[in-house]
Amino acid sequence: MQLILWVLLSAAAFVLVQYVYVVSQACIGRWNGIKVDEVSIGYDLGFLPQFRWRGKNWDWKIGLLLVGSHTKFRNEYTDDEKLALGISNDDERAPKFPPDSFNHASFLTKSSIFLIGPFSSLFIGVVCLVIPVVVGSNKVRVSTPQSSTIQPVAVGGIEVTKDQSDWSGQFEFCSTILSKCFLKYFLFFPLEGWGGLIGALITSGAAGSESYSFWLTCIGVICLYNFVSNLLPIPILNGGHFLFHLWEHMTGQKIAEKVSITLTMIGLIFMLVVYVRIFVADIIWLLS
Repeated sequence: MQLILWVLLSAAAFVLVQYVYVVSQACIGRWNGIKVDEVSIGYDLGFLPQFRWRGKNWDWKIGLLLVGSHTKFRNEYTDDEKLALGISNDDERAPKFPPDSFNHASFLTKSSIFLIGPFSSLFIGVVCLVIPVVVGSNKVRVSTPQSSTIQPVAVGGIEVTKDQSDWSGQFEFCSTILSKCFLKYFLFFPLEGWGGLIGALITSGAAGSESYSFWLTCIGVICLYNFVSNLLPIPILNGGHFLFHLWEHMTGQKIAEKVSITLTMIGLIFMLVVYVRIFVADIIWLLS
């Protein structure tokens, strides 16, 4: 029962991190005069129900599959607005984007929106990693599955030592886990003994059953993974969007629509393969 409660708490923490991610983007946009249409947490798979409601400043959408999130900003004029303003689609001199649209924003504003989400995860992750050092809890390190003192574990093995936690130990633990995640998830190294998101949440729950400081360390690693993975230069991720935006700003030329669509489809297919592989790894890990 204690493990289940800590796993649920881990899942709640993961949703909270996503909430801060998208709300920080929405707030930066709204503070800079961009209209926020929708804030969404969870993918829309079509066959799963979603909860929608109108908030004070934007629409909310929550999916049952609480993986992935996005902030939708206003972009182009609606047909009714074009009609009211007398804007014709054939008039090349007519403004294409309203003043409160994302495309009308400055380079600095767009860059801030792309980066604030990942850096919000970085901030939460660092706070979670600081607390075990401040309270003087035991140090954790990556180990083999046979010597792991935390069970069940979906990242190989985690050993709790008798040494006191310090910054070098926390950095070594995080860098080791994250480097292995990058190699296994994005470069398709073998996933033997590893799970995915479900495995990470269960591992965090198992760590919480031992100590709240161990739980904070695991949540901190998840936050840092969210930070690093979203800054990867893949078109559908924030890092890819930022690179596109930076290229257009430096060259003064907009990326051709055909090229943009092609790169986005490649990124979408790549991430779909990554997610399916992680999901299968979770199933195999749970069954084993």
